[in-house]
Amino acid sequence: MRNGLRLLLARQPYLQAVGEAADLRQAVALSESANPDMVVIDDESYVIRALKAGARAHLLKDSAEARLLAAARAISKILVEDYMRQL
Repeated sequence: MRNGLRLLLARQPYLQAVGEAADLRQAVALSESANPDMVVIDDESYVIRALKAGARAHLLKDSAEARLLAAARAISKILVEDYMRQL
């Protein structure tokens, strides 16, 4: 699953994967250090921790490809709008 997700994200010019984690401990540490805009996780019980660690959105990794990409585009749009407001 992780390899397919990595390949899907790599094909998108507006996305950059900042890391992968094998377990919750690694995921929280990575979220705190990389400050991702979105996390893709495999267990809903981790959502609150991921958001507290700095993620602005989340999706479960078994989400459909189209849903995952639509969410990433929406987050990208929000980030650009936030940036433009700050100018």
